[in-house]
Amino acid sequence: MKEKDQLYVRIDNKSVAEKPSIDIFNKHLEYLKEISLKSEFYGGGFFNNPGGMIIFKASSIDRAKEICDNDPIIKSGFYKYTLHHWEIVICNNVSG
Repeated sequence: MKEKDQLYVRIDNKSVAEKPSIDIFNKHLEYLKEISLKSEFYGGGFFNNPGGMIIFKASSIDRAKEICDNDPIIKSGFYKYTLHHWEIVICNNVSG
């Protein structure tokens, strides 16, 4: 990873009881797919919690917040997030 690259972790938590509409959820997925084409990106939902997490690169905390705030599922109010600037201490890229 380049020295200027910064990783961020967004953890989503449901903020209302009802589920988002299929339209909002699909717009959320489309938005995250678009973001994932521009930079390193990992995202998914939790099996045991109605929320999810994404790990992504951004040039600054302001850019990371902009990415998060523009997600349709966040804009709709169905989910709120916490954002963390992540410093990797251990990384093992073993595949197999």
